[in-house]
Amino acid sequence: MQQRYLLRSELESLRGPQGIPGGPYNWHGDYDPAHAYVANDAVRSEGRSFFALQATTGNAPPSPPDTDSAYWAMFSDRGENGTDGTNGNIYWDPMPGTPTRISDTSFSITDTGNANKYDMVYGPGSIISWEKSGGGWQAAKIVTAAYASDTVTFTIIGNTLSAGFSSMQYCLRMVIVDSWAIPGSMPAAALADIGRAIFWQEDRYVFSAKVYYGTGPTTTGGAWDINDDGTTIFSSSKPSIAAGATEGTEVVSDSLSGTNTTAVAAKSKITLDYDSGHATTPGADAYIIVWSMPVGWRYRT
Repeated sequence: MQQRYLLRSELESLRGPQGIPGGPYNWHGDYDPAHAYVANDAVRSEGRSFFALQATTGNAPPSPPDTDSAYWAMFSDRGENGTDGTNGNIYWDPMPGTPTRISDTSFSITDTGNANKYDMVYGPGSIISWEKSGGGWQAAKIVTAAYASDTVTFTIIGNTLSAGFSSMQYCLRMVIVDSWAIPGSMPAAALADIGRAIFWQEDRYVFSAKVYYGTGPTTTGGAWDINDDGTTIFSSSKPSIAAGATEGTEVVSDSLSGTNTTAVAAKSKITLDYDSGHATTPGADAYIIVWSMPVGWRYRT
């Protein structure tokens, strides 16, 4: 094999870029134009890290996209910018899709092709609020959400969704659920304070309640009542179940009925009564559910 010798001038042309000086870096933190740096001093500038190639004062490290200069060489680049965050709200955001009233208990929003899955995002148990015509905060719980033909239709329970509403929002927190489980056959006569008492530690708005039975009653249904320190909070319609049924109808509480926004005070004694419906077979294994939210959520953003 024939050997070829390179001339010194050819070797000079093959010389690579300046390497990192030997020895450990001396870290000096953020670059200071007044500081006298020597070779191997390291600094941070514009999110990147550099080491000095020679003594220098007042010669700043290069700015992006440059990485090297006569005085500095970059040894650590900054990371990529992260994606934009949300607006920072942790409780309420505007309801998307142009909310449109259908009735006192129903509204719809647009979701073209169901691309946003709004029927799932704002499904049962979601809380909404709005300003009624003429002003005044109102709220309700979503009971059902169904998609069809680029539209999601909701049914709600709570305040009346009257015409002229504005500023509808949804809560990023789901409704709070409390329940009573009454096992075995239901009593043959009315019975007060059945099951445990509940003591909420903060003021609450109560949306609604509903009754389920493991075994439905025959002949006549069953009626229940939920009380705030002995006074009903379901005076208009009691949580009840029809004869032969195992699922009752969800009923609105006095707390958010019509345009009311009356809170149940903190540490009130919340109790359950079995009011009526004593058939030969009154049903068995009752589950009574009540839905509420802390009043404080109303004022959070």
